[in-house]
Amino acid sequence: MDSLPYRYEEVKKKSRHSTLKAILRRYLLTKFEASQLLRVSPNTLSNWRQKSRRQILPYCKIGRSVRYRLAALQTYVKRRTVGESALK
Repeated sequence: MDSLPYRYEEVKKKSRHSTLKAILRRYLLTKFEASQLLRVSPNTLSNWRQKSRRQILPYCKIGRSVRYRLAALQTYVKRRTVGESALK
């Protein structure tokens, strides 16, 4: 019986970790996911990051990985929407 609470805590930790992973996957996108969403190549995103003095698209650095916030991508698209009918 002593091993049961230990296993419960272990499962609880794993489920919490996978929930966090799911949340991060939902809100922080890789450069490939972001490029698919914006329909540009991953190289274009790299160029925007490296060559632009002003930030065209904000990004997060997590270690050596680059991630894009889903909200930032949505804001980027909204700002570049042309025409009044497009906003309705």
